Amino acid sequence: MLMNLKHMVLKLINWKVKWQDFDVNMNFWDFGGQEIMHATHQFFLSKRSLYILVLDGRKEEKTEYWLKHIDSFGGESPILIVINKIDDNPSFDINRRFLQEKYKNIIGFYRVSCAKNQGFSELQQGLIESLSKVQVLGMQWPTSWFNVKSYLENISDHYISYDKYNKICLKNKLEDEEVNETLLDFLHDLGVVLHFKDFGLLDTHVLEPEWVTQAVYRIINSKLLSDNKGLLKLSDLNEILKANPNDKFSYPKSKHKYIVELMLKFQLCYQVTSGSLLVPDLLEVQEPEINFDFSSALSFVVSYDFLPKSIISRLQVALSKDIFDRKQWRTGMLIKDDAIGATAIIKSDNRESKIYIWINGAARREYLAVIRHLIKTINYSFSKLKHTEQIPLPDNQDVLISYDHLRKLEDMGKKTYFPDGANKEYKVSSLLGNIYINNENEEMLLEVLKKLKSDNDSQETLAKKANDIIQLQPNFFGIGVNVNALISKVFPNS
Repeated sequence: MLMNLKHMVLKLINWKVKWQDFDVNMNFWDFGGQEIMHATHQFFLSKRSLYILVLDGRKEEKTEYWLKHIDSFGGESPILIVINKIDDNPSFDINRRFLQEKYKNIIGFYRVSCAKNQGFSELQQGLIESLSKVQVLGMQWPTSWFNVKSYLENISDHYISYDKYNKICLKNKLEDEEVNETLLDFLHDLGVVLHFKDFGLLDTHVLEPEWVTQAVYRIINSKLLSDNKGLLKLSDLNEILKANPNDKFSYPKSKHKYIVELMLKFQLCYQVTSGSLLVPDLLEVQEPEINFDFSSALSFVVSYDFLPKSIISRLQVALSKDIFDRKQWRTGMLIKDDAIGATAIIKSDNRESKIYIWINGAARREYLAVIRHLIKTINYSFSKLKHTEQIPLPDNQDVLISYDHLRKLEDMGKKTYFPDGANKEYKVSSLLGNIYINNENEEMLLEVLKKLKSDNDSQETLAKKANDIIQLQPNFFGIGVNVNALISKVFPNS
């Protein structure tokens, strides 16, 4: 895969090379550098890829930002770093030893000039040699799998239905649908097919991923959406996606639902009404004036080694039903849950790589449990995203203490703790008491469990969520509420 810092996602070329006596097809992709497009990268970034980070030698690039971006989606995939335009700035370089020690999957550095055609023979050789590091290479496939792959690569359709794919498999004597699904997963990782298993997306297998990205870009970059501060009326899709004489792709009305479902899946937007969506990345930048008592609020911080800018947008999508009084902006929101009984402000600080949470209300601990769960769910969708949950000291909000460290101190029987940056000791139980949920409020716990439950949950998976997120007071196993009994109330028909 090719990462360029200026364009949208495009399939550029297919390059055929010799590797260990095998003929290998390398598909190169070009990823967009606009911040609003970063969330769409997750359509394509996979762990069975080779990444090339192209830096502009004429200016200071966000090298580590892009390396962490690749790290978050690409897992252990190998990375080549290419410094371009060395003819304009021959002295430009990066600290290679430092980067390789920090990012173990960097396997090479290359200096090139597109204008002068310099350095490309070395880069080409490096690309071929790096193929041994890509997970999918070296796997043995049945001939029938290759036949399906070749057929799909050579037909002119931009997408096919689920039934048509299975018919193609049947023609190649692949009759087991589970085997066909496995093949489909590999084809997705190879960039041959864009395929998702969600119910609303299952019937369409995209053979030309640019068909999807062009549609999403046209929607996100449309003047209609910009003028409406991110509000998209579904009736406007006909105008936004209408065919023009020079367009490479067309979008029949029957496929509008698929494109919207894909945007919803990756939390690029959320449904406001049955006929409208909101794209949080296009909200007003300015934070509105909000009357909120920060001095009495429970505060919590999630700190990141690298904070993807899509996290706050996805959190807004996840909490869209709670957004109160339309108080939301590009990096934050005011939310309220009347059933639980709490109000919160959540802000993202991209420069500091932190998400700040303040909560007021009688059930602020319970609301925090819900918010923490949603943030954790988003965090876990990234491959190697490092984050730390922290509690600010009650009388010195600038001093942050690791929540996990406090839990360990409690487990070790430590009663007090002298935090770094503080000038006195604090009771561990008092600091954790701001987070622990009161185990005697059965009605409130039931509301939290309802909030945590997703459509795909069973009693067992909801119990795991509860054990992970809801930290009850230590007397829970004595006289506290029975969480399992509450979970059964959330599933009344099971």
